[in-house]
Amino acid sequence: MQGAILQGERVLVVDDEPLIAIDVQATLERAGASVVVARTIREALRYADYPALSAGVLDFRVGNDDAEPVCEALNRRAVPFIFFTGLSGPLSQRWQTTPLVSKPARPAKIVGALKFVLSPETRDIIVGSQRRDNDTEKLARIDQVVAESEERIARMRRSIAQLEGFGADTSAAQQVLATMIKVVEGMRAHREMSAHLASKVVS
Repeated sequence: MQGAILQGERVLVVDDEPLIAIDVQATLERAGASVVVARTIREALRYADYPALSAGVLDFRVGNDDAEPVCEALNRRAVPFIFFTGLSGPLSQRWQTTPLVSKPARPAKIVGALKFVLSPETRDIIVGSQRRDNDTEKLARIDQVVAESEERIARMRRSIAQLEGFGADTSAAQQVLATMIKVVEGMRAHREMSAHLASKVVS
């Protein structure tokens, strides 16, 4: 993997376990990123407003709190993030398309997942899918969203292929791609059901 794959990026790492936070920081710095570390939610929320922030690597459980407020703060600013957590399974429906790297993980997997959400081909679709009003928008213009999503999925495939060319671990990105395909399939099914119900109302 290229040593400077994250060159120029500024990343927020949120983890209350000092050794893990230090290890992730070192991993990202070796990949060329500059890193700020927060070990509490309060501290993370201060860093989340940092104007030059590019992305986040968040443990979902921080002490007795969860990282939901930090996720919300980053999403409001369209700052993409990944989860690096010991929790298993989807954390919530809201964040289902957020790449999740399970602890422990090889450095290449963390860097690969982060590079994936920072890619111009995938950043918008990841950030957009996390917005609270996303479902409403899909319902309002579902045909357009399906077409846009299919185009973005094609770009995601190209981005993954490029990352693989760099030698990056793309397993987390592959999981997100699979989720996005399911989301689009679900939108198609919803579109067909809506059209069917509408035809019944008309008749």
